[in-house]
This record gives sequence, C-alpha cells and structure tokens, in this order.
Amino acid sequence: MNQIMSQNQDLSRPVSDIMTRPVISVQEEDTIAQVLKIFNENMIHHLPVLNHSDQVIGIISKHDLAKIIKGTELLSPENSDDQIRKRTTSLAAKHIMQRTVVTLQKRDPIQTAADILLENLFHCLPVVDDQQRLLGIVTGYDLLVYAYHNQSDG
Repeated sequence: MNQIMSQNQDLSRPVSDIMTRPVISVQEEDTIAQVLKIFNENMIHHLPVLNHSDQVIGIISKHDLAKIIKGTELLSPENSDDQIRKRTTSLAAKHIMQRTVVTLQKRDPIQTAADILLENLFHCLPVVDDQQRLLGIVTGYDLLVYAYHNQSDG
C-alpha cells in the first residue's frame, strides 16, 4: 500500500481528513448482547469501548467476538446452546475487549496511520483528543479510499 499511496498522495495530511466519524462505540458496562446487536445492525467490524468519561479504554472486533463465542461453546459441551448464549451475552464489554489500543491524534499524519496499520497488522486505529475521548476511527478501508480517489484525481 505504501508504494501505491506514495505516488500521488500527500501522506503528511492529518488523519482527521480521512477518518470515519461519527464512530459507533459501546460503553464498558454494555453487554455482549448489545455488542452483537450493534454488529448485526451496522456494517462495521470494530467497536471502541469507552469508559464513563467517554475515553477509549479498549476495542472489540467482530472477529474476536466470534472466536470468544465459538470458544465458549466448545469449552462447555455439557451446557445447552441457550445456556451458553445467555451466559456469554450477559458479560460486559469490558470483560472481552482488547485492552491494548493504539490510538492516533487528529493531527497525526496519514503516513503514521498507514505505517502503524501495516507494521502491526491492525485493522483500525481510534482517533482521540488530548483526553483520550473518541473523535473518529481510521481503517485500512479509509486508506484505500484515500489512495483510490487521489489516484483517479491525479
């Protein structure tokens, strides 16, 4: 992606120019049932998890959530699917979220976002303000759209 993007794009532009906003998110006490509902009703793959001050404290991916649900089913063969589903979906988001979240500031350059996504195999980076409050999110898709539109404009 770096070669494609480096030809015509200004990668020094701020990520605020390409980030998706508003961002759908969940609170740390929201249940997995609520998380599943959000994933099922929206075409998104990641949900930032916010604390009571709306600061980003974690992230849940659709892929990780599917693995957790499947793993719970495999580890509890003696329980019925309904029992497993009820127990799993009643957990709070804070119990299954990825706690290590790399974030960006809105003035960080697009190049930084691309480098972090590529080097770490991440799929998204929340964009936060100085108090870690969620402003937007940058995904590989956002970078592809930027590269494509600027390539066809140039």
